[in-house]
Amino acid sequence: MRKLFFWILILILNRISSQCFPDQHSTNWMDAWISCQESPSPNPSNPNGHWIVYDLKERYSIEQMKLWNVNDPAHLDWGIKDFILEYSGNYMDWFKAGEFQLEKATGISHYEGMDWINVRMPEARYVLITAISNYGKSDCYGFAEVRFSAEKTIISETNKVEDSNFSAIIYPNPAQDQFLANINGITGDEIEFSCFDMFGHRIEQGKIKLTKSNYLLRVISTNWLPGQYQFVIKSKQHIKRYSVVKM
Repeated sequence: MRKLFFWILILILNRISSQCFPDQHSTNWMDAWISCQESPSPNPSNPNGHWIVYDLKERYSIEQMKLWNVNDPAHLDWGIKDFILEYSGNYMDWFKAGEFQLEKATGISHYEGMDWINVRMPEARYVLITAISNYGKSDCYGFAEVRFSAEKTIISETNKVEDSNFSAIIYPNPAQDQFLANINGITGDEIEFSCFDMFGHRIEQGKIKLTKSNYLLRVISTNWLPGQYQFVIKSKQHIKRYSVVKM
């Protein structure tokens, strides 16, 4: 099987064509993923935190990864120090690949990131990176870039039965200007709902009360950028997460 090397840039970087070293990295913190507010994790076993999740669109067996930390000289303390790496094939069942430490960036243009590290994620479509600590006392956490060394895998999907007492059906999905969430629960329950982008930013939230066992919620997505989002519903006893794609 042919090995694939691919990379994910947190933001699109405008690289200078005359650079001698292709892996040199920007010294601007805006060319990085930065989280300064905790949010609910895609993995319901995790507490709220600073995280980012990648949808690789297909399943891969990932053997190695390489990271670049925040390289802005004024914000090197924002760079992640310790992080947890997890993966999933279906966005429901999550597996821990380990805890790792990211080296502090140098803050100079010759910074080329850390060496490749060995990881084992055999059936990863979704890769979740959760920050544990940073290189300072700031409430902000981040890093600049990640690359993976991977082989494509073919895995059969299995359906997971929803809790019949608390669930939602999302349609249409993919959505364009709006989507509907048919929420089922116990009459009288108060339900909190939220929408998060792939960087963990909350872009929509609210509360509803079930006057009967189901509620049809309309979510307007006209101003959302195309991509994948997370729709979260929460009652006193349960929390459910659903992937929504905006076309």
